[in-house]
Amino acid sequence: MSAPEAMKDIRYEHPTEQDIVRMTGIFNDSRADLPSHRTLKPDEIKAFTFLDRDFEQEGAWLVYSDAESVAYAQGFVDKERLEYGRNDAYFDLEMMRRHRRNGVEEELVAKALGYLRGRGVGHALAQYHESDVWRKSLLYGAGFGETRKYFEMVRRNTGASMEPVFPEGVRTDRRPIAQSPDEIFSRIADIRNESFVDHFNYAPMPAERLKNFLRSGDTIFSVTFAEAGGRTIAFALSEDRPPQEGGGKEQEGWVCILGVANSHRKQGIGRALLLDGVKWLTERGVKTIRLLVDAKNDKALGMYKSAGFEIESVEVLMSKDLIES
Repeated sequence: MSAPEAMKDIRYEHPTEQDIVRMTGIFNDSRADLPSHRTLKPDEIKAFTFLDRDFEQEGAWLVYSDAESVAYAQGFVDKERLEYGRNDAYFDLEMMRRHRRNGVEEELVAKALGYLRGRGVGHALAQYHESDVWRKSLLYGAGFGETRKYFEMVRRNTGASMEPVFPEGVRTDRRPIAQSPDEIFSRIADIRNESFVDHFNYAPMPAERLKNFLRSGDTIFSVTFAEAGGRTIAFALSEDRPPQEGGGKEQEGWVCILGVANSHRKQGIGRALLLDGVKWLTERGVKTIRLLVDAKNDKALGMYKSAGFEIESVEVLMSKDLIES
């Protein structure tokens, strides 16, 4: 491993919207080595920073070395999580690879965790991919401990997908996200929140946050709703990621979120929605389809494996107690 570049005249500043291109460059360089990372666009970074109602500039830092922007860190306090009773908040740090291990990342961790502690948050949460050795080392060094693992699963298409079969009385409604009315985001948020209320780490997701995310970038999203008895009982959100410019990664797809209301589980609806998403992506020419699942969700794991998905890698959720004894 080569030695990190020396940094001079280091400055820590709270970012403004005029810094969004700099922030995007840091995110993309910091995550470039992750297997499923794709190049993010400024609108996508803006969606979960300046456009999010809970984003606060005083909880974010942009680091400069001379005139070059080299790192970004953020402590994000989700008010809906706190109101729901989750006494925690997320922390993220991104740093240009050639500038790592210069001591700046430790200073950023201290600033972000100090901000969260000052907001009265009891626990900080952070996540790393198993191949991201730098981030893992940073988090363990800062006193974070492992809380949960997630499996990133992949299905590499070698032929036609299996046909989805829904139970009698269940009808489906597929909608493209692009140019959809705002009501669709409330519909997704409502069934997502109903479906995931008993899952690990659940907290309600506001429709506005979904809208900001789904309307940013250049990927193509589609949602399929399952309906029965005059109401929405399940959904699956799928994403088609086009090939990247400049000879980057090939076209990939994701089954981003899949949820079934508790009242309609164990009827095969989740599996049918999964296969519906796989079919839609396959028909669009996608040959590699990914999803993320809680490693302790044995039922979901079995369903995904039966649909041709295999575990490829692991992501780890970390936490750190911020309450001083």
